[in-house]
Amino acid sequence: MDDSVVGRHETDPSWFTYIGNLIIPADVSQGKDFGGDSLVAMNNFLESGSPPVYVGWGSVKCGSAKEMTLLALRAIKISQQRGIVLGGWAELGLSAIDGEEDEAPLRSFCIQNVLFMETAPHEHLFKRCSVIVHHGGIGTTVASLRSGKPTIVTPILYDQFDSAKSVSDLGVGVEAPHLKKIKPSMLGDYIISCLSDEKVQARAAEVATLLSKRDGVADGVSFVKKLLRKVEGGDYWLKYNAWKATK
Repeated sequence: MDDSVVGRHETDPSWFTYIGNLIIPADVSQGKDFGGDSLVAMNNFLESGSPPVYVGWGSVKCGSAKEMTLLALRAIKISQQRGIVLGGWAELGLSAIDGEEDEAPLRSFCIQNVLFMETAPHEHLFKRCSVIVHHGGIGTTVASLRSGKPTIVTPILYDQFDSAKSVSDLGVGVEAPHLKKIKPSMLGDYIISCLSDEKVQARAAEVATLLSKRDGVADGVSFVKKLLRKVEGGDYWLKYNAWKATK
């Protein structure tokens, strides 16, 4: 994360150095991990109607694929939006609605309004969506913040809860509870809230602009060069030995 935008953690030592975000540019985000053969269908879907809601939980699972799929689809239907749903490692898919009481109306809605993708090019796709719903993985969080669109984080484990809090603190979306606690009606309401809150939308666009001003690669290279100069000049080892002597 860029500390000039999201701030530093209270537990960060003084010598801890942040750099800008390290991003794989959209023009080189190609292959099976970035949409693969689904890109044509994705572009056709995006061009056929209003910007969709993106829902994806990446490499994490919480409950069954059926439960996760139904949560995503029912929430999108409640919000009356178009949607792109990431299959991800949980392998979400339309077959999850088979045998459900609302199968017929939900299937009809999905055929008209929902596209499933196994993987997706976040840098390219998110900017063309209306709201981004995800698990809070740091890479996905950075991509959603850079998109300028409102973000809803539904955390499951580890630093995903920190990502959810950052989204809330920045005022760019919703810090949702643990994914297991979220019902379709809740997620649908979160989506509607993001779509109707002009303040959140404006702040999301502002944060994206701020994040775009810093070059993480250049920052990283500069830091490594500076560190190497310290090591070669001996200053690094003098400070290290002084620190070690206190332990």
